[in-house]
Amino acid sequence: MVVEPPAPKAKATDEVIVSQQTAVETDFKFIIAIIVIAAFIVMLAIPLARNQDTLFSTVATAMTGIVGTIIGYYFGSNTTQTTTPTTK
Repeated sequence: MVVEPPAPKAKATDEVIVSQQTAVETDFKFIIAIIVIAAFIVMLAIPLARNQDTLFSTVATAMTGIVGTIIGYYFGSNTTQTTTPTTK
C-alpha cells in the first residue's frame, strides 16, 4: 500500500489577514512620510520666495530634525520588516 503525502494547504485565513494589515500599515506610513516631506518643502519654499533669509534659516533649523526623525522611522521600519524572516 502506497501512502501519498497530503496536498499542500492553502494559506490560512490568519496569514492573509496579517498580510493585508501589513500592506495597509506600510501604505499609511508611506502616505504620512510623503505629506511630511511635502509640507517641509513648502515651508522652506515660502521664505525663499519672499527673500526672507532669517525666516528660512529658522524654519530649516526647526524642521530638519523632525523631518529627519520621521524619514528615519519610515525607512528603518521598512528595512526591519524586509530583513526579518518569518518562521513558524
